[in-house]
Amino acid sequence: MNRYELVFLFLAELSLLLYLRWQCKSWRAALLLAALSLPPLYLSLERVSQFLTYDALVYGIILESLHLASADLGQWLLVAARTTTTSLGLLAAAAQYYAPEMTEIQGKIILKNLHWLTGFILLLWLHYRLRRDFISESNKKFFFVIFIYTALLLPTNNIALKVFNYDLLSMLLGILALLHLVTAIKEKSSRDGLIGIVLAWLAAQEKLIASPILIFALAVYGYLVSQPASKSGYARLFRGVLVGSIVAAAIGIIFTLVVAVIRHFNVPTGFWVGAVRPLTAWAGPIMLYNFGIFGSDNFRYYFLPLLGLSFLISCLAALGILLADKFFTLRPHLLAIIGRQLDRANILLAILALLVGIAGTYVVDVYYAPYFPIAPGNYDPPVPIFAGTEIDLHFNAASAWQHRVSFIAYAYAIFVNAMPTVYWLSMLAALLVTRLTQQRQKIDLGLELLWTGALLMPLVFGLFQIRVWNRYFNIGLFLFVMVVSLKVTEALTTLPAKKKAAFGGIFAVLLLAEILPFRPLYGAFRPIWAHYDDSTPIKGKLNPAWLGWGEDIMLAGQALENQCHLSGNNTLNGIPCNSITLYWAYPGEWLDENKEITVLPYQKIYDKLASGEPVYTAANYYLINRSNIIQEDTFPAEVPPDVLISFRRYPQTWVYRLDRLKEAGYEFIRPNEPFRLARWQTEEDYCRELVTNSPPAAPVLCEVEPRGEFYELWQREKWRLGCPLHPEPVTTEAIEVPFERGRMFWLGNLSAAGERLVITIYGGQELGEQGTFLHTWQHDQPGYERGQPEYGCSADDPPPGKFQPTFGIGQVWCQPEVFDKIGWATGPEEHPSLGVILVQDFEKAVLLRDNQGYTQGLVYVLGRADGQYIRLPYAAWVCEETSH
Repeated sequence: MNRYELVFLFLAELSLLLYLRWQCKSWRAALLLAALSLPPLYLSLERVSQFLTYDALVYGIILESLHLASADLGQWLLVAARTTTTSLGLLAAAAQYYAPEMTEIQGKIILKNLHWLTGFILLLWLHYRLRRDFISESNKKFFFVIFIYTALLLPTNNIALKVFNYDLLSMLLGILALLHLVTAIKEKSSRDGLIGIVLAWLAAQEKLIASPILIFALAVYGYLVSQPASKSGYARLFRGVLVGSIVAAAIGIIFTLVVAVIRHFNVPTGFWVGAVRPLTAWAGPIMLYNFGIFGSDNFRYYFLPLLGLSFLISCLAALGILLADKFFTLRPHLLAIIGRQLDRANILLAILALLVGIAGTYVVDVYYAPYFPIAPGNYDPPVPIFAGTEIDLHFNAASAWQHRVSFIAYAYAIFVNAMPTVYWLSMLAALLVTRLTQQRQKIDLGLELLWTGALLMPLVFGLFQIRVWNRYFNIGLFLFVMVVSLKVTEALTTLPAKKKAAFGGIFAVLLLAEILPFRPLYGAFRPIWAHYDDSTPIKGKLNPAWLGWGEDIMLAGQALENQCHLSGNNTLNGIPCNSITLYWAYPGEWLDENKEITVLPYQKIYDKLASGEPVYTAANYYLINRSNIIQEDTFPAEVPPDVLISFRRYPQTWVYRLDRLKEAGYEFIRPNEPFRLARWQTEEDYCRELVTNSPPAAPVLCEVEPRGEFYELWQREKWRLGCPLHPEPVTTEAIEVPFERGRMFWLGNLSAAGERLVITIYGGQELGEQGTFLHTWQHDQPGYERGQPEYGCSADDPPPGKFQPTFGIGQVWCQPEVFDKIGWATGPEEHPSLGVILVQDFEKAVLLRDNQGYTQGLVYVLGRADGQYIRLPYAAWVCEETSH
């Protein structure tokens, strides 16, 4: 722990002590429970502020919070992390105002600790609701022990607490909203219904996974307003949903105004239109993964129909709750019977989920396309373009139904592999105790329905073929273990206090024993029964394991420093610790004000090669993790790593000394010709790495240097771009159209009057597959009459769900060689706002920033010589040094 974490540990323990004193009405009990809580508190806070992972760094989430007044707000425009950005952004702005000497790294460290503390306070709120509404007085101390160990040490909870992204607040606020809504229905409390709407909105504007909870909250409030049920109740129901929607939208507008005021209303294009989009965010995955519809322009195109559909769904759900209430009010005995039957069904469903998850772990082979190609003749699922990439899961299935069944099994494998074994054992213990004591356990229908929803979550992901990792299930996983904890607590009611204490101790020991090998992030957790047979990574092959998310930069750096310190003279292989450099291939950041070694992105190796500095020495190390290897084809498996980061004997990250890599025949060589892609390239890693003896590229000297957004990219990629043909990027009117196998762009006001430029991108947007461009469409081409709109040629009616492009894009698309390669359009024309699309010419390439590149900091680099392209990050922070 660093000194910041120790301060926050003290604050958390003090807050917990005061909270327990309030709950227990006894200092003695509060002190005892606070002392028992210290181990999970320590483990959940340990090294929380010493690293940044992919989301925080590459997507700039933490930078938006740290520099709310000046950040480009890329995540805000995607309607993501808004609750975090606004709340912590206000605190960061205040800290910078009152402490202007605070450094960037100090700001990141403090923000990460504040993020953790926010989650901890929400967990106390969550415990309060559970204890108040579902736990008997005699069990409150026992339940607290089970809850605090679960809340802080459940692996997906720990990831959410320690990673600065959307997961924490969307999960905890979403679950709190559900608990308030369950209470609102049970007690017919409009107050709890309104609180549920507020919490659900805050969760939904943080991450779209909470958007269905918001729709449910509106339905519940509509039902509550309709009470008491009468003929006029139906009208009040619709009015209640409308009022709830207005309240929710008002919160979004307030948040938007707060950020605008902080920025003195200097906001980017598209800032205002997303103020109420959480109401429709639930449709995003369905539109993407089943219809290939993605992008802010497309969402604006469908916004009003989706808003109407959201209102309709909320009204129908409210009507369903109202009719069910009327039915069961007259038949209360049926409600009790349904509750008992649902309890039994959930137990069977939980056992089935476990069995399917185990089968998915050991039977289902899952792959990452296109890195592991689909075998000829097997089912080729539609691969939607998401976040600028054309990659997704497949199972080499022979048919569509086998693919979907495999997807469901894999989703359950992810679910049960993220669950410590002690919860399954606890569920079994609760059943045995209930049977042996013959007690009739109280059934809460609301909790049973939440349990059912948690258990069916992987099924929904599988049916809709939504890409899945363990943290995507954090709401379902926490709901599952929360209900199990409640059931175990109530099942042990009749046991003596000593036996309950013994059970709590055994629970804590078993949980700690299973998760401790996966410190400090616990992302790589797998239960004791799970074993993966690919300890040596295979390109494109996945399993439920964690691939590494950038936290391994900190782990590797600390391991190297520890080796230095153990030597006695602060050297490693004769090299002083402060002369060692660790190069990383997967984005992340090690936050340490006092670190001795230097940490750099591996692209910096090419700068040293170009300047003639020695690279292949004992002072330089290279880090690569499973995410790199699985997405590419080169892994120096025969070279023993100098540092191996593994979790319970399953390797995740390898660190190699560069002189040893050179001895084994591996070199980092930049090609002279552009757009020959790296074998180890990921979405962000864009420099050539080959086993070759080609000389490095010669330095590039230009009379005039470029200015504007792409300057930092040019500084890193001079060899690829050459000198600028004009110094600044050009703003252009544009139209974008997504296609089955690529994208096309129509660009205006770039050249002589009457001429337009249509650029065609074939294949994946990031992966550098063949692309052609510089199709020129002019007014005098066949099929156009002057004065008529710029429509393309006629064609057959498009297949269902597809579109025929128009304008100059249609003119080029109708060429057989283009249509055969790119297919039908998968969405209508997108019209980015002026300033989003930028173009800049260089000697060797043309830079083109599209709508997605605007929000993600990416730009197309279109090669002049060979018609190929690559898509690179252009923001300065991607390649700046991470040492301070």
